[in-house]
Amino acid sequence: MDRRSFEYENGVNSFIDFAQKNECLVNDRIRCPCLRCGNMKLFEVNIMKDHLFFHGFDETYERWIWHGESVTNEMNNIGRSTSSTCASVNIENTVEKDRMKDLV
Repeated sequence: MDRRSFEYENGVNSFIDFAQKNECLVNDRIRCPCLRCGNMKLFEVNIMKDHLFFHGFDETYERWIWHGESVTNEMNNIGRSTSSTCASVNIENTVEKDRMKDLV
């Protein structure tokens, strides 16, 4: 999809609204699903939005588990399904920091 189109802009805005409604912000930051970050980095919403326009949305990210969409536990062999949202799936609740000091 053309990232310059109104359709793409509306999709990005809808995605951000969805994530914010599901309380997926960590210290006022959100996981960035752009092709470059792949949900591994946290940014303020406006920076994440810029990334989605400059780098594009990772099209393989179909179930938005880091942004509030339910996850079904397929490994549950009892037959019950469990689900969680971004609030409980967030493994790392800290902003990525420069770890260069740890390497020296």
